[in-house]
Amino acid sequence: MHCISLIFVSCFLNVALVQSAEEDYVRPETFEERLGRLEELVDIQSQTIAELKQDNTNLRDTILNSTLADEQVAFYAYLSQGKCYNVHETFIFDIEELDTTNSYANHDGVFIAPVNGVYAFSFNVVPDFWHYTQAELVVNGQVKARVFGDSHEIHDIHPTSSTVVLALNINDHVYVRLGHQTECNVISSEDHQWTYFAGWLIF
Repeated sequence: MHCISLIFVSCFLNVALVQSAEEDYVRPETFEERLGRLEELVDIQSQTIAELKQDNTNLRDTILNSTLADEQVAFYAYLSQGKCYNVHETFIFDIEELDTTNSYANHDGVFIAPVNGVYAFSFNVVPDFWHYTQAELVVNGQVKARVFGDSHEIHDIHPTSSTVVLALNINDHVYVRLGHQTECNVISSEDHQWTYFAGWLIF
C-alpha cells in the first residue's frame, strides 16, 4: 500500500512538472511576427513625428503672429518710370519708400501678409496722355478692387485711385495688375504724379 502511494505521488509530481514546463515555455517569434511588430513600431513613431512637426508649425505661426502683431505693418512703393503693360501684367513698384516688416518685394511687386489681420490698401494709377487705363488689386488671384482712369479724348492726365479694407491670412499675396479693358501706357513721374501702391495693418 505504501509503495502504491509513492508511485501515485511520483506520477502526480511528474504530471505537474510537465504542465509547469509547458506553461513556462515561450515559443520563439517567427521572422514574420517580428517583422510585423517592427512595422507597427515604425508606424507609431512615424505618426508621432508627424504630430510633432505639426505642433512645431503651429507653435512657429503662433510665435510669429504674436511677435509681428505688436509691430505696425506698413509699406509704400511707387513706379520709378512709366511703361506699356500687357493685360494682367503685375505692376512692379520698384521704388520702396517704406516697408516695416520686409513684406513687400520690389522685384516682383507682391506684398505677402506677415500676420493674420485686417489691412487697408491704397493704389493710384496714372494713365498716359490720350490713354485710358484699368487696374486691379488682386489677392491670391482674386480681384478685390478696380480703378479706371480716362484721358483718352483730351491732352491731360486723369489719375485714378482706390482704397480698400480686407481681412487677410498670413502668407496671402496682394498685388496690382493691369486690367483687361485698357490701353497699355501708364506714367509715373515727379513732373506729373506717381503710380503707387501702399498698405498697412489696421488690427
